[in-house]
Amino acid sequence: MHEFLVQNPIVATVFMVIVAATAIFLFVQLMKNVGLERIRLYVYDKFVEAEKKFDYGENEQKFKHVVQLARSEIPSPFNIFITETALRKTIQLWFNLCKDWLDDGILNGSGNKTRFNSKFHLYPHLKL
Repeated sequence: MHEFLVQNPIVATVFMVIVAATAIFLFVQLMKNVGLERIRLYVYDKFVEAEKKFDYGENEQKFKHVVQLARSEIPSPFNIFITETALRKTIQLWFNLCKDWLDDGILNGSGNKTRFNSKFHLYPHLKL
């Protein structure tokens, strides 16, 4: 195989590009999964912090505070790909999941006037 690649540098280059692209893709997927879980746990902690920091009824300020803190926790290379709207919708989904679980201990959409939007559903294995 080594001789074949040495004799055909174009094939060797294509092979190396494919291997590098696969490695980068797998690394990004791993970082995304690990990073998303870490950020989700961080956001849950900041929900509690915002409840203590702001007064009752200041929900928009609480939400903005959590979004701002979550944005600062996202690694810089990924920050440019995540829009403010996507981040806000994801954090709102996480908040809705927390509220739903606290409602009756089951993730079933109870207590929510709006149903979960499957476009932003991060946990496909849960039956909502």
